[in-house]
Amino acid sequence: MKTRRVLIANVTAIILTLTLPVTALATASATATVTDGSGAYKTGQYHNLFNERLGHTEAESRQKIEQTFQQLFHGDGQEQRVYFETGANADGPLAYITDWANNDARSEGMSYGMMIAVQLDKKREFDALWNWSKTYMLTTDPENPSQGYFAWSMGTDGSARAVGAAPDGEEYYVMALYFAAHRWGNGKGIYNYQAEADKILSGMRHHPVKTATTPFRIHPNDSSSRRRRGPARITGRHRRRR
Repeated sequence: MKTRRVLIANVTAIILTLTLPVTALATASATATVTDGSGAYKTGQYHNLFNERLGHTEAESRQKIEQTFQQLFHGDGQEQRVYFETGANADGPLAYITDWANNDARSEGMSYGMMIAVQLDKKREFDALWNWSKTYMLTTDPENPSQGYFAWSMGTDGSARAVGAAPDGEEYYVMALYFAAHRWGNGKGIYNYQAEADKILSGMRHHPVKTATTPFRIHPNDSSSRRRRGPARITGRHRRRR
């Protein structure tokens, strides 16, 4: 289990280093170097340190990333992968990423998975994770102070295990959706990526102060959460409550 979690962390770091920037390499200035002090945003050049420092070719880097993606997203269901598809609804396929140690799906893992998918141009996996997030994790009950945010821990069957938000989940959802809008363009409904990102970001910035007493629900028709915590106060600077 520890090995699996370390592998996920490592592949995420590798992917963030090597993926989207590849298109920028073709037009980057040939004069920029790894140690010139200018950042990638300023220069337009995104360095692949596996190529430049370790001597691996671009093809070797790509092959390693793709093999790791296939293992974690489509490998053996008991020993390798963390991504699971669970059928479909009117918006298309549904999928979650599980935390094997706790047998749940978390907003951080879901949004990190979306970030990996968009950077590797895996639209089906991206859309399925976003659909599951919107269907089960998005808080829509107006009596829940976290309305508009995503429940940070859900059972893999879509049942609530926690009804508060974790800030990094929302932040990665927003960034992944903006990346998707620029990579694939905007679709309709929940796949209008930029509109969805704008909505979450606006909520994070302008969420009204709400104070209420648990138990809370994620959706108006849900049964009340079994977790009772006492008063909660949620603002635009939302916090996870365990």
